[in-house]
Amino acid sequence: MFETSTQKQKTALENGKLDLGIMRAPIYASELLVTPLFEDPMVIAGSTEVDFKNINFFNENFISFNQKYASEYHRLTINTCNRMGFEPKIVHQSNSMSSILELVSQGLGLAVVPASTIKQYPHLKLKILKLDDVDSKTEVILVSNIKSKNSALAEFIQCIQKEYLKFNKG
Repeated sequence: MFETSTQKQKTALENGKLDLGIMRAPIYASELLVTPLFEDPMVIAGSTEVDFKNINFFNENFISFNQKYASEYHRLTINTCNRMGFEPKIVHQSNSMSSILELVSQGLGLAVVPASTIKQYPHLKLKILKLDDVDSKTEVILVSNIKSKNSALAEFIQCIQKEYLKFNKG
């Protein structure tokens, strides 16, 4: 197991160097099999000092994934803000969620992020604004190569799906 970007996972899957990737949709490739895992609503993350009740998003700085590194994610940030009625003023772009959320926790800006990512960084001082009236989400998917000869792959995918369901029910 190793962690890498969606694009690198996709390339490794296409080249037969990786059996399974866990990533965020969309993935466009006819030779890859996509198995949905869960939908993840987008939220706005801010430092604990942010007063979301009195905020004017037009005046706020935003932090996003780098446009070249994660173009779909960057576009999702902009689209989410547009649906809320403003154009985000992106002042910093990063290649990792941990960097984005660290900058947010230091009060250097806000970020549009999947809700599940906040749970992965409990040590950071963050608060979130749920976007109940904005249809903005991402989907976590399992991706494999349809030509894979790994006999355990289908069973492994089923195990991941079952474990995820158990984890989210309890």
